[in-house]
Amino acid sequence: MVDELLFAAQPGVTRFNDIAMMLHRFAIDLPAPAILALRIAGAVATLWLAALAVRRRPLERSAIAVLMLAVTYLVVFNPRSELGSYMNLAALVGISAALAWYRGEKTTAVLLALLILGFGTQVYGNWLYRLTDVWLKPLLGLVYFGYLARRILSRPLAGPTPG
Repeated sequence: MVDELLFAAQPGVTRFNDIAMMLHRFAIDLPAPAILALRIAGAVATLWLAALAVRRRPLERSAIAVLMLAVTYLVVFNPRSELGSYMNLAALVGISAALAWYRGEKTTAVLLALLILGFGTQVYGNWLYRLTDVWLKPLLGLVYFGYLARRILSRPLAGPTPG
């Protein structure tokens, strides 16, 4: 079982849509330990932001923020992320876009809507899919991660809400 898990965790150069394949597409071929360190750094950043979200937001909002962070981490850093995995993230980006629109942040809402369109390049035709295969979706996931980080970090630090 351990051998299978180790093999599955390092698929090498494949067609998966994760950060390692994005880097490979940009001719940045990192050794497996460096990719693992990158994934661990992403996990630590995700956990740190999740902890901050819980401290800086009401419970129900922090739960949604933690969900958004977790799904973003999973699709960008999972060595077996497939095209459909990003549709889960697209739904959460849709919530962020709707909230931005509601807050009057029209430009942000439109940019988030464009992220959603970018997550669906595989359905717009083979010519676009081939141009964006394995690099665009992880890159857009990182952009969304940055957006979430900015939203969480822009809130003042407060104690956790009771309950």
